[in-house]
Amino acid sequence: LLGAVAAVGVLAVAPSVASAAPPSAGAAGGGSGCDDNSAPSSRWGHTWWGSNGDGPYWRGWEDGKGELDGYSWDPGCDVHHNGKVARVMIAVDRLRGSRCQHLSAGSQRLGRAGSCARPQWIRARGTSAWHYGITRRLARGRYRIHRRAVDAAGNRERARHMTLRIR
Repeated sequence: LLGAVAAVGVLAVAPSVASAAPPSAGAAGGGSGCDDNSAPSSRWGHTWWGSNGDGPYWRGWEDGKGELDGYSWDPGCDVHHNGKVARVMIAVDRLRGSRCQHLSAGSQRLGRAGSCARPQWIRARGTSAWHYGITRRLARGRYRIHRRAVDAAGNRERARHMTLRIR
């Protein structure tokens, strides 16, 4: 079933602008001479968030804890040489006016309010199906969550985000 979901997602998503892979990155097909210059893609899972007339919210997170999850894939350099997603990075920012509090990976606490320009990236577990568990209670408010997949050749997906709230 996961393969079917990923295959449908590849057809539905327009390719992202990719950064050039370094020459040492090698081929996507394990020495096939095929240079992988395409960025991987990802999407959010459907079980942890909902939407209503007030916009997206974290479903079922009455205590402000929970898990972010999703899927990622890498088309590689052509249809015969699939790429490999090396890691998926996420970031969680609490919006405080024009500033943001970034979630720290180690302590899972929100830091002092600062610039929203640079998310504090945290590595999720898994690659094609990934997740990140938040074990500490997050304060009520508006949040912006980011995701970005990186493939084995070093190509990075353009960061995607969703703004939602914890009630």
